[in-house]
Amino acid sequence: MARYGELVAQIRDHNHRYFIESKPTISDAEYDQLKLEQQRLEKQHPELRALDVGPRGAGSGSVGAPPERRQFEVVPHNTPMLSLGNAFSEREVRDFDQRLKRFLALDESMGLRYTAEPKIDGVSLALHYENGTLQRALTRGDGQEGEDVTRNARLIDGILLSLERADQVTSRRLEVRGEIYFPIADFEALQRRQRAEASENSADNPEEENTDNKPEKKNADSKTEKENVDDKPEKGNVDDKPKEKTRKSEKIFVNARNAASGMLRRLDHPPARAGERHALSQLKFCAFELLADVELRSRHAASQALEQLGFHVNRAQLCDGVDALLTYYARLALERGELECEVDGVVYKIDDLAMCERLGSTSHAPRWAIAHKFPEAETVTRLRQVSASGNL
Repeated sequence: MARYGELVAQIRDHNHRYFIESKPTISDAEYDQLKLEQQRLEKQHPELRALDVGPRGAGSGSVGAPPERRQFEVVPHNTPMLSLGNAFSEREVRDFDQRLKRFLALDESMGLRYTAEPKIDGVSLALHYENGTLQRALTRGDGQEGEDVTRNARLIDGILLSLERADQVTSRRLEVRGEIYFPIADFEALQRRQRAEASENSADNPEEENTDNKPEKKNADSKTEKENVDDKPEKGNVDDKPKEKTRKSEKIFVNARNAASGMLRRLDHPPARAGERHALSQLKFCAFELLADVELRSRHAASQALEQLGFHVNRAQLCDGVDALLTYYARLALERGELECEVDGVVYKIDDLAMCERLGSTSHAPRWAIAHKFPEAETVTRLRQVSASGNL
């Protein structure tokens, strides 16, 4: 079908812009609508799913985007790093709950125990430790392979270079997955500084205005000294003005998630100015999953183990039954104006890990979890400092 081919091409392009370039051109809600239309077509015509397979696939079963091999070492994930299915209404959440009960052959009146946690709108990262020492930090990539961003990850607040001892965790090797985010207050301060510097640079150098969007013109009296200013530091004496211009030419990020992604994947961070923190240290890491050869029966227990290891956790609230999930969702939506980082919904997960094992996963998402998205007008929210008690 022609329309399906158009959707695949559009989604592949948006995936690259979002995951690789950190420069999306449509909103999350618009992207979700493209994916929903694609899923409807695949449901009506199952044969379409076979038309878009392989490492550059963008079918409804695809995850993320192919990792960038020119700049980073690409490393396979030990366990696929999948995405989440989405729900946009109460009805879809209740359907999810009933679907799990049917899969597990449980009575539909039985209340399953879930965890509910804020869905941080950040960048997923997998941290690999051996004998308690950080070895690698990998992006999600396409779910099968990720980019090695260890050098930058080591500077991020909350990413531990060495682990504390934990009674429940004795594995020599373990993996911790979580989300990198940019606190709103710090992000807004960065935006203000970038805009002020851009304005100052524009006033001082009117001929260089909008150099990010327009090719530089050459003539007999001008030289293109600012070519590739974002890619290469300018040479010269430490007192030269051009070095300051390099700082002023930083692109202005449109939201905190894209800023976090762009900063994590940037290879040429300038040194911190006197009295300022390094840019990467403004980012924070929040852990939500532990993969290790340990006997843990629940996500609640896994969260406690992560805390013992020294991580900040996105501590979830235990919810018995679907009504409790929806109550939590409504409460978080009301508190969105008070929160510290961008949150675009709530993630619901089955708490019992043995039950999760039985449910398994599809090619792109676990069956035991779903993201209940906020409406577009409510997506920019803030999450207060993650507490050890799990309170918002």
